[in-house]
Amino acid sequence: NQKGQANAGGLRPGKYYLREKAFERFLNTRLKVSEKSFTCEEDLKNIQDDYWCIITGSDQIWNTECADFSWVYLLKGVTGVKKISYAASMGGKISDRDIYKNCLSDYDYISVREDYAVKTIGEMFSQKNLATVCVDPTLLLDRKDYEKITSSRRIEGDYIFFYSVYHDDQLLHTIRLLRKKWNLPIVTLISRNNSYKVLFNGIQLPMYEAPEDFLSYIKYAKFVITNSFHGSVFSIIFEKEFYYLGDYQKDPRLYQLFTMTGTEDAAISYEQLEKKAALFGTRSGRNLSKEISELRKKSEEYLMKALVMEQE
Repeated sequence: NQKGQANAGGLRPGKYYLREKAFERFLNTRLKVSEKSFTCEEDLKNIQDDYWCIITGSDQIWNTECADFSWVYLLKGVTGVKKISYAASMGGKISDRDIYKNCLSDYDYISVREDYAVKTIGEMFSQKNLATVCVDPTLLLDRKDYEKITSSRRIEGDYIFFYSVYHDDQLLHTIRLLRKKWNLPIVTLISRNNSYKVLFNGIQLPMYEAPEDFLSYIKYAKFVITNSFHGSVFSIIFEKEFYYLGDYQKDPRLYQLFTMTGTEDAAISYEQLEKKAALFGTRSGRNLSKEISELRKKSEEYLMKALVMEQE
């Protein structure tokens, strides 16, 4: 019973437009943003007139393999302003190392999200401990902070929240398996252009996909299945039973997250899922607030040191 909010029959016209507007509304009402926007490298040439410091981060902002990567994210060509990074993620491979090194050499403080990136930057400059590991910025806030903005329950009754960044045939087989084992609604969100595939497998696409709704779908789910870094992060924050589908050890971001929070057992292979799917939803999520608080403290100390030192 979706209160008329899910659409299992197809993508409605204007769905992408509605989601874009929902995100814009979130940005304008929940975040403090500048009146002036910067959309290209040229815009940043005189940024020192407005700011004394720029902090770049996080996620895969420094991954040169990303389709939307730009050297702007490494502040290439930006001068006259202090540069700090926070929990920037590099992905798995770097192209144009000379440009990369030149950009990073102009930073006053470097913080990354994974040990892998610390090692890579250390090798790049032949200097250990040049970069510091900080937690993903989503972990700088507590569950109670997110609950202040989380939408009310969107779906009545039990359901499985399936959050995926892609939908290949193996993943769709998993969906069919879960439906057979659990006989519960499976809810997912639009992801790229192949999301229409889920409609032929009985998955429901909600009408509302604002950031507040994403939090709601995780908070109230029976359990969460995901292959996403942030799908895992917010499941941990909301103390939700979740399963990461795939090999987390191949992804430096996920390896860092699971090892530092002790949630390695949340990772499950496709073969394991076939055998264990009927057991999902029978355990509770773990309260990791104490562990996360300790990790957060170190990251907050880094930020305070970087910002205070730059003001002096």
